[in-house]
Amino acid sequence: MRCFVAIPINDANVKRNVEKFMKEFRNVSKYLKPVSVENLHITLKFLGEITQKDAERIAVSLENIAHNLTKFSVTLSNIGVFPDSCRLRVIWIGIGSGRERVIDLMRSIDKACKNVLNLEMERDYVPHLTIFRVKRLNEEVKRNVTKYLGREIKFGEMCVDRFTLYQSILTSNGPIYRKLKEFKLT
Repeated sequence: MRCFVAIPINDANVKRNVEKFMKEFRNVSKYLKPVSVENLHITLKFLGEITQKDAERIAVSLENIAHNLTKFSVTLSNIGVFPDSCRLRVIWIGIGSGRERVIDLMRSIDKACKNVLNLEMERDYVPHLTIFRVKRLNEEVKRNVTKYLGREIKFGEMCVDRFTLYQSILTSNGPIYRKLKEFKLT
């Protein structure tokens, strides 16, 4: 099964602000595919295809990580792209305050995945919330998206009090995320 670990976007105000921005931004180009609002999350680690047994094994490690962490706040702000503004494939919202705490969490999860599943460790940690995927890149898309880069755009603050192990089921209508286990921070 295809799995990942993420922080769900549970704050209603943040979700509303992101959704409003996505509706406005959607008009930038017909070549942008939005992430559905119910699927919004901050990815901590993509695990790829793993077995049920692997999911159970990594869940034990993730539980240990959660027990050693306290809740914290993050702000979501500004727009970024991957891999860069010339070859953009993903449009995302960045993490302002609380960014270092998210990076620390990403590193802890990364180490656990290396130890338990023998997965490669990430080199660069860029905490973000994906909002669009670029279906087709052209000059219109580049021009319209780059207008938003470097602008200060605030989406709000939320409490990170949990992270989740999800299964991603790919369908022709887009992915369905099934919660396998939730890990609450103390």
